[in-house]
Amino acid sequence: MSTKREEEMLRYLMTKPGWHSVQELSIFLDVSGRSVKKYYKNLSADHPVASSKLGYKYEGTREISEKQPESKGSKIPTTKRERIFYVLNRLLSNDAPVNVYDLAEEIFASESNLKLDFKAAVKYAKNFGLILKQRGDYFSISGSEEDKRHMLSDMLYKESDGNFVSKSIIQSNFPTIDLDELYTITQVCAKEHHIYLNTFDLNNIVLHVVIAIQRIRDGYQTQPQLDDFLLEK
Repeated sequence: MSTKREEEMLRYLMTKPGWHSVQELSIFLDVSGRSVKKYYKNLSADHPVASSKLGYKYEGTREISEKQPESKGSKIPTTKRERIFYVLNRLLSNDAPVNVYDLAEEIFASESNLKLDFKAAVKYAKNFGLILKQRGDYFSISGSEEDKRHMLSDMLYKESDGNFVSKSIIQSNFPTIDLDELYTITQVCAKEHHIYLNTFDLNNIVLHVVIAIQRIRDGYQTQPQLDDFLLEK
């Protein structure tokens, strides 16, 4: 997983064409030259960053506009796993196939690298019974809605490095859903049925419900009776 400094260095190189010396980058990042070289080594494994006696420069298909706003919702993926999950999320949120060149432009990656990431995404999705296909310049995904929701849940756990998915993490990924109400409803239902839920169990249940609600809001449904109940909430 890339560090914040590495992301800052990558963005600096992407927004400013040409070579940039180690000294320039170390001043910008407020770190040592040794750290800059370490950041380059990590970044070059996943990004088209070149090195020479002049320093470093980004050699992607295009640079980000220097004035382009950077928001949490449009965060540019900077690692292979982030790109894979970005591609999967785009496919899950689109009924129609997604153009590989449009995707490459969105995340400032080369088409060749994106196609390699897609092969890794195919293997990952296969674990959930989902099928990813490439036809010409288009990517698509097929499979049951249940399996898609399971994969979304696993992606969230993977993004937290397999650690505990807290309430704050769930809320940051689904900001429009009232988590407080969902937690209260879940706890009340469990108590009425004499079921004890520890924090892990509670968060896991809420996460699955939140994913289902969001998918229904986006127009993807399964199990009509359950979906109608969730929509009422």
